[in-house]
Amino acid sequence: MSDQRTRDIGTIVESLELAAERGGDLTQAFYEEYFRLCPDSRDLMKHVDEHVQGRMLASVHELLMLPDSDEQARFIAFETQTHRSYGARRYMYDRLFRALRSVVRDVSGDDWNPAWDDAWDRRVEALLEGIDDYAMV
Repeated sequence: MSDQRTRDIGTIVESLELAAERGGDLTQAFYEEYFRLCPDSRDLMKHVDEHVQGRMLASVHELLMLPDSDEQARFIAFETQTHRSYGARRYMYDRLFRALRSVVRDVSGDDWNPAWDDAWDRRVEALLEGIDDYAMV
C-alpha cells in the first residue's frame, strides 16, 4: 500500500472519529443527506429498516478504511454485484460518498480542513474507479 493511501485512510479515520465524538450516531443524518442527493435510492431502500441501514453505513466506513487493494477489490465486486440486483447504479455510489463526506464535514465544523478534503477526494476517486471496473451504469 502506498504511503499516500495510508495517510489518506488515517486522515479519513480521524475525520470520522471526530464526527462520531461530536455527533454520535450519524446514521439518520447520513440517510437524510443521501436521500436528498439521491432520491432514486430512497425508492430502492424503502424496504430497508434502521438496523440494516446502520449495517450498510458500517460497510461504507469499512470500505473507506480498507488498506489492502485485493481485499478492497473483492469487497467492491461483491457489493456492486449484490446491489446491482436491487437496481443500484454507479451514480448512487458517488452520491453516497458525497453524502457521508458532507455529514462528516458539517459535524466537524471548524476542524474540517483542506487536508481532509484532499484525502476524501483521493479515496473516493479510487473507490469509484474500482466500482467502475464492475461496469456499473
